[in-house]
Amino acid sequence: MRRTLVYVDRQALSLSPDELGWFGALNQVLQQTMTTAEPLEMVVLDSAEGTAKSYGPTLCYPVIEERYHERFASSGISGLLTNDLIDQLPDLQKEIVFQMQDQVGPGYVGAPETRRQQLAQRMDDRHLLRALQSDAARFDGDLPTRVILYSDMIENSDLAGLEAVLAADGEQRLELAAAAVDGLPRLDFQGAMVYGFGTGAALEDPAATEALSGFMQQAVYLANGYPVDFSRELAVRAVRPSSVARYDMEIEAEGRMLKGRMQLMADASGRLTDSFLDLGTGNRSAHFDSGRLICSQDERCQLEGKLATALLFEDPENVFMDGNRGSLSGHLGFRNDRLADSDNPALLPLEAEVRP
Repeated sequence: MRRTLVYVDRQALSLSPDELGWFGALNQVLQQTMTTAEPLEMVVLDSAEGTAKSYGPTLCYPVIEERYHERFASSGISGLLTNDLIDQLPDLQKEIVFQMQDQVGPGYVGAPETRRQQLAQRMDDRHLLRALQSDAARFDGDLPTRVILYSDMIENSDLAGLEAVLAADGEQRLELAAAAVDGLPRLDFQGAMVYGFGTGAALEDPAATEALSGFMQQAVYLANGYPVDFSRELAVRAVRPSSVARYDMEIEAEGRMLKGRMQLMADASGRLTDSFLDLGTGNRSAHFDSGRLICSQDERCQLEGKLATALLFEDPENVFMDGNRGSLSGHLGFRNDRLADSDNPALLPLEAEVRP
């Protein structure tokens, strides 16, 4: 259904692996949100050098013992949900924590001895975007991907200077991010949903968090990713997806037909998570900030969601669609129940067909 890719910037680590406050937050999120047999990859970044390195194979969440491998291959996830496996779940979850720590541990070798806060003027060169680009091959494939990045999000290189990022307003940060991404043509998140935490932790200026968050979100977005949240804390909603559907989209806007794509991932109650709508042209894509996809036993579905950023209007739009699971139709915009849909200028027709 999905894979999770965790990047850990060694420049955000202290020398002692006993100080794992960030790891506790990460592990709690994974326990709450990952699905059975979801692939989990751990990669250590070195933003001082602009490199990335994996210290182990892809993990399976939770750890699946060898005696269950044949059953999984023949029956899929449903074959794992037996009482004997459920009884083992706490031990299996503990085992994957140890495996995660083993893969991150080598990153502490040579990491900074402390996490002292510094002035921006004294910050050494940092190449976080180059480090992410160096691992671009990991994004090949069509499986939906969630990225969790633990870093202070500092870029201080020839691509973008830290002092310029901190001094810029929103429009200027967009220009800086665009120039940085143009300088890294292989940086492509290929539609991944991206979360970041630890933002601004290395700097004395408390306002740095907002500036660095804005810059990194713009960079991720321009590199074909969906930035969901970048802050000091790990703000991932506790939603464990149970269904995923990917659609080809058409919307009539500005006198022409736009084509794009939509990904809907929902939990058992229909709450959306890691879902997006992409109109396929310019900066016209956004993730769903909230919403529900409700389907009946006969596969009739209703979708109602709110986008996080504006696509065609001045404010973030809502999406209203219904139909069968394979074919949805509806509107993008602002519904006004006092007006007929055909006469409502704030609604644009939207069609979606499930991707083969």
